[in-house]
Amino acid sequence: MKNLNEVLDYMNSVDETVDLSNLPYFGSIEPDEAHRMAGNNTLWSWDDENAIIGDCSDDWGIVPWSQLNSKLN
Repeated sequence: MKNLNEVLDYMNSVDETVDLSNLPYFGSIEPDEAHRMAGNNTLWSWDDENAIIGDCSDDWGIVPWSQLNSKLN
């Protein structure tokens, strides 16, 4: 997987028994910082501009960090 679109496609293609806890992330944001920036959202993968968040396959999506950060402030 080379980008968030490919990660999200993969997430949507596997069944619920597949472990998604070690999906790749891209860019320079370190994991601890990414989780802080995501707030209370379940964070799956990210790059410098966007994050994949959502609690289940029905609401997974790619969201800009700017949108998440505005909710935290």
